[in-house]
Amino acid sequence: MKLICKKCDSPIEGTNINISQGVCQCPSCNEVFKIASFLSSDETVRRLPKPVFTKITIVDNYGETRITIPKKGITGLSIFLLFFTSFLNVMTWAFLMNSDAPWWFKFIFVSIGVGTAFGALTSIYLKVTLILASQKVKIVKDLLGFRIVKNRSLNDLEEITQVVMYTQNYQPVYGIGLIFSEKSDLKFGSGLKESERLWLIGEIYELKYKYTLKR
Repeated sequence: MKLICKKCDSPIEGTNINISQGVCQCPSCNEVFKIASFLSSDETVRRLPKPVFTKITIVDNYGETRITIPKKGITGLSIFLLFFTSFLNVMTWAFLMNSDAPWWFKFIFVSIGVGTAFGALTSIYLKVTLILASQKVKIVKDLLGFRIVKNRSLNDLEEITQVVMYTQNYQPVYGIGLIFSEKSDLKFGSGLKESERLWLIGEIYELKYKYTLKR
């Protein structure tokens, strides 16, 4: 990746970039800039202190960085979700067993029941691992022995931001979205607190430019 000088629009090559000090110098006009100034002016991508309560880990290992969001386990919210989805599914199946409604109508109710059950299990058992390296972005989602893996190119990563994952009680539930120019976006972290999301967004931005500038 080449940075473009904000003063004279000349390209700033890798030889003029000092990653350890976080600065770069334009070879044409000799103007010096902080690398962070090229990332974004949005306050949400500032690097923030790691929340003291978070269990998220960030580990550098053999030329790549792994960000792990562990499963939450049983919480007050998950207990409520389990109770709610159990009640909903019992009522749904009791209704369907004694109903002459058309199949598509029954299918809607079954879909709602299955969706709420999946959401309850996800809130307890889902583990997410995000891997960044010089050429790739990889996300791995593990849930009760099932694994979903998606790979993307780091070059195509255009934006890291908060996104609406779904609505609950007519209120948006936010997560983290990795927006790509090619292929579909990656979304995760709906169970994170806002301070965790903002901190993690800043860390991912830093890692993106770290691995981009190393090439």
